[in-house]
Order: sequence, then structure tokens, then C-alpha cells
Amino acid sequence: MNRVLLVAGVLAIAAVAVTAPTNAATKRSASTLCVGGGGCYSTIQAAVDAAHEGDTIKLNPGTFAGGVQVPKSLNIVGAGAGRTVIRGGGPVLTLGTLDAPTQPAAISIRGVTIMGGVNTGAAPDYAGAHGGGVLIPAAVGASDTFPGASVTIADSVIAGNRVQPSGSTDFGISCPDGFVCPGAFAGGAGIESHGNLTLVNTIVSDNRAVTDTGYAGGGGVRQIEGSLTMRHSVVTRNQSVVTPPHGIYPWGAGVIVDGGSGAVVISDSVISDNTVSMTSVYPVGPGTGASGAALDFDESHTGPVTVTDTRITGNIVSGSDPAGDGSASAIVYVNSGSPLTMRNTVISGNHVIASGATGVTGGVIFATNSQSMISNMTLTGNTTSVTSTGDATGYSAFDIVSAQPSLVIDSVFAGNTTRVSGQTTANIYGVGMFNGGVLQLRRTRVTDNTGRADGQSGTVDAGGILNNQLFDELLPQLTLTDSLVARNSISGSAGLTVHGGGISSTFPVTLQHSLITQNTPDQCFGC
Repeated sequence: MNRVLLVAGVLAIAAVAVTAPTNAATKRSASTLCVGGGGCYSTIQAAVDAAHEGDTIKLNPGTFAGGVQVPKSLNIVGAGAGRTVIRGGGPVLTLGTLDAPTQPAAISIRGVTIMGGVNTGAAPDYAGAHGGGVLIPAAVGASDTFPGASVTIADSVIAGNRVQPSGSTDFGISCPDGFVCPGAFAGGAGIESHGNLTLVNTIVSDNRAVTDTGYAGGGGVRQIEGSLTMRHSVVTRNQSVVTPPHGIYPWGAGVIVDGGSGAVVISDSVISDNTVSMTSVYPVGPGTGASGAALDFDESHTGPVTVTDTRITGNIVSGSDPAGDGSASAIVYVNSGSPLTMRNTVISGNHVIASGATGVTGGVIFATNSQSMISNMTLTGNTTSVTSTGDATGYSAFDIVSAQPSLVIDSVFAGNTTRVSGQTTANIYGVGMFNGGVLQLRRTRVTDNTGRADGQSGTVDAGGILNNQLFDELLPQLTLTDSLVARNSISGSAGLTVHGGGISSTFPVTLQHSLITQNTPDQCFGC
């Protein structure tokens, strides 16, 4: 059976199970308890404590205190997100019990707004702050087989929550010039889930993961161990931010999947206007920059990823370090063995910005070690900007580096721009697309992408597609079938080498019924 359908089926079965009797010996029927108003419990926690497995807690209109722990399978139903608010605490709702041997089989939250949660954590004991709005904690010895609770949140809003650790611990990372990098993770400001999470018709907005002593990930949603399903939902205006003196590694402002092999399915949703931001003031090393403003799949996640009928727009990833590496990379970052499927997806108007003593940026989409199947995707109007007092390098809108065959079909890569300025060297490696693996394009257009670099020396390579080797053990293969590479242009200041207006390749390119035309300064370099 398809794994996604299997997960959905398990959740559906679980949803039915919460309404059934839970004690075979007593044959007890599920009850409904109310909160707010005459004859009802005055707090949600009191109702939770009194409820039995499978009961429903009905929340009347009003604002109720957060800081609620739900250690059992319950249905919590509000009067609508605009009428029932659960506010405060840190987290507002904890669904399950940290390190319990088992977690609830099915918790359902519907028709509420969850807001105002502030989690400062207990570093170094828990190495940071996790879950501002909703925390679904791990079971003891958590794994994909025994994750946290299975939770469905529907017709709800998770907004205005924050995680900001109050201390730090030494994670053993050595930084240059005698610096020691302390760390305290700020994770899952809106939701941190170690279970099987389903979001339906839900808005996750204006949540903030921030730290000045380490790492921040999952301004909106952070998923670990279990599965994640999002349908008809919006993730918007969330932030993952690190600040001086020791802020490094901000990731995944919208959604970050940070481990496990659970399936991720995102459909008919919007991921927009989320921001990953790094501001550093000391010379941290390469690889400590910002990434994954909209979606971030860490190398420790190996489950299948499917994104369909979704808009990814207006997201920003930025890095700034006047003393070191101000790298910023990728609106969508897939650094794992996750099979990636994207269909009917628009990725437009996103921005990657890097500045510092050195500046290196990745593309709008960066996929490595992943077998990708992309169809009917529109990747347009995205920008990459790199400014450096030393060396500066910019990469393309779509970067794929994988030995596993990948296919892009019926898609458009158009109107993307890369601008690079370095006081010493300035390089551009592809504007529209970079392939360092095994890639086929079918019925796909790579058009009207532009790049400009200014520096004393450097290379401006490929306005349309760069087909080049990134890893010694991987020889790139590029095939174009019924495709068009047209009207792409690149330029550079005096002293820079500029070539490959349409395609630049150090390896053979296979063209089948495809056209390379009207590119500047040339059509195909090295082909």
C-alpha cells in the first residue's frame, strides 16, 4: 500500500477510535464536557483532568488560559477560531507527556485560536526552548515506530507564539580564532511535533523562534520522528532568527522536518512570507548560515516528501556577518535522502540575500542526495543577491545534486535573477538551474533568467543551465527533451570570465527535439 495512504488511513482509523468506548470491561460511552459558562468547567485543564479517554471537551466562546497538558486521547472542540481563544503558557498546549512510555493514540483539536505562548526552555537541561504554541513531546526512546501522540488540528489558528531559550550549553562546536560556539536550540515556535501531525484548514502565522546563543528552526512548524500531513492550510509570516553574539544556523522558518523517516504530504496549501535571518558579528565558519525559509528537510530525514497544488511565495532567507561567512541558501532545502515529489506548485517572488566578509548563496530550491520528480512547477521571479567585502558566489534558482535520477517535466524556470558583488572575486554558477547529478528535462522552459557579477576576478557561468561536477565521485548527466532554453543573459565587470548564456557544461548534454536560442553572450559553452 502507498505509504502516504497508509498514514492517512491510520489517522482516519484513529479519529474514529476516539469516539468509541475505550474500556471493554465497563463499556463506558464517550462523554462531552464543557468549558466556560454556567454548569461548565472554568478551565480547560480542569475539564481535561476530569475527562476519560475518547471524551469530547467543548469550549464555549471566550478566551481561556493556556499552559494546558493533555495526556490522553480527547477531542477538544471550540466555537470557531474567531470565537474561542486559548492564550498563554509555554507551550499553550502540550499534547502528550515528555518521555512517557506511551503517548495518546488520537488527540483532535478543532475550531480554536492558540496564541500568546512563550517558551524560554530550561537550558542546559533541555538544551533550549521547544514548542511555543503546541508541543507534541516524544515518547521515551522515541522513533518512527514509537513517536509522540497522533494529533489532528483542524479549522484553527496557531499565531503569535514564541520560543526563546533563556540559557545555553556547549554543543562542542569549535569556531575559528579561539571562539567557542555555545548553543541553545529555539525550535517549533508555532508547533513542535515528535508525533504524527495532521493540519487541515489551519493557519500557522506570526510565530517566532529566536536565539542569540545558537540555533533556531521551525518558526512555524518543526516536525521530528513521526509523519506530517498538511491540507488546505496556510503557513505565513513565521520567523527563525539568530542574533549576536553567538547566533548561528537559523533554519526552516515555515516548516522544518528535522529527522526520522515519516512521510511528509503537503497539499493545496500556501507557504508565504516566512523569514530566516542570521546576523552574526564574529567569524563563524562555512556552513553556519541561514537556509530553508519556506521548507527545510534536514539530512537526518529520510522519508518521502510530496508537495502538490501549493504556492510558495514571498519568503526570505538572509545572512549577514561582516566578520565572516554571511551565507544564505534555499527557500526550499532538501538535504537528505528523501524522495521528493512536487506537482502543480508555484514558487515565486522569493528572495535569498547574503552579505559579509565572504558570501555564498544556494538557490531557491536546493536538493541533494534526493531522487526528485517535479511536474507542472512554475519557478519564476525569484532573486539571489550576494554582497561581500571579500569573495562572493551566487548559485542558481534550482540546484540539484544527486546520483539518483531526477525528472523535471512540464515546468517553467523563468525571470529569476542573480546579482553578485565581491571586492575580490565574484562568481555566478548558473542562474536558472544548476545540475550536478543525473537530470532529465521534458517539455520544460528555462527562459529570461539574468545574472550579473562585479569583482576584480571570477567566473560568470550559465544564464540558463549549468551542468557541472560538484562532487568528485559524481559525474553529471543532463538530457533535454522537447524543451526550450531561451533569452537568458549573463554579464560581468572587466576581468571576469563570462560564458554560457544558455547552457554551460563540462560534460556532454543530450538534446532531443530541444532548442537553445537568443541567449547572451552565447548559446552553449562546452557543449
